[in-house]
Amino acid sequence: FKPLQSLPEDDRLIGISFALDTGHQQSATACGAYGLTAKGNVILLDTFYYSPAGKTIKKAPSELSVMIHDFIDKVMKQYRVPK
Repeated sequence: FKPLQSLPEDDRLIGISFALDTGHQQSATACGAYGLTAKGNVILLDTFYYSPAGKTIKKAPSELSVMIHDFIDKVMKQYRVPK
């Protein structure tokens, strides 16, 4: 990946995909939001990350799923790519 300062003006987003690597109680959970462009490029738009490391009270799966859902909603509203 190459860092971008902004989305390219000549290569619009046509879709968004999410990749989720879950860990519960023992390891981190990460969710990447990836934009697919009209020219076939893939752009990392945003990342959700939660680590239970060092926490005495860890997020329950029901809490973590709400956090991930909210992250996905935020990304979809921010980039407004048609479904």
